[in-house]
Amino acid sequence: MAQFAVIEQAKKSLKTVQEYIKVGMETTLDVAQDFADSKIESEKEVDILKSVMKDYVQMERDLEDFMHSVEDVTKQAAQCEETVDLEDEVEKKLEAYRSKSQKVPLENHHKFVDLEEKITDILEPDRRVGAVPQTYTGDEEMVLTQSDINTRCPYTGKDMVNPVTNKHCEHNYDREGILHYIKTKKNRAKCPVAGCMNENPIQKDDLVENKELRRYIERKIRQEKRAKKTS
Repeated sequence: MAQFAVIEQAKKSLKTVQEYIKVGMETTLDVAQDFADSKIESEKEVDILKSVMKDYVQMERDLEDFMHSVEDVTKQAAQCEETVDLEDEVEKKLEAYRSKSQKVPLENHHKFVDLEEKITDILEPDRRVGAVPQTYTGDEEMVLTQSDINTRCPYTGKDMVNPVTNKHCEHNYDREGILHYIKTKKNRAKCPVAGCMNENPIQKDDLVENKELRRYIERKIRQEKRAKKTS
């Protein structure tokens, strides 16, 4: 029992390390956004940011593999009446997890994908966002138009975090909020924007990730934080 208590304490410590890694990832994204906002177009700095993010992704992956291994062995040992070599069993499980995770490129991690999107703003300044995507054109990206930008979700009434666009009526919603709406209303989930002429019930497949608006929202939040610090 004492052995399991030590393991549980170690798992709590590892979760703290996980949080540190997440903070490191977010800091790397913040630095990339600073470069984009400042119009710094240095490929050397970009390469450094990519390298740092890959290191964080690798650390997160290694940590998760280890934690999964410990969890598996702990459950196995609790159900087994015989004495087992926990360290040896964890090593075997860890090797299996590593073998599986190594098949997935580090670049596939969602934080690395976010970084590459910000890097596009750095190396391709002409694509830098200055407005909100208003028009959906099938397989093409959203078209930007200069207008007043509404960042509030028409369903939740709160600022959007992960905006998506209805490809039929081109209205934007927060992804989590609108999916809850769809789940609740099912085939009665009409566009919540007042006066919308779209009578089609919203389907999950109708929602398109609005990356441009999300980046705009991120910049807006950062600018508000800076304004508070200087006030």
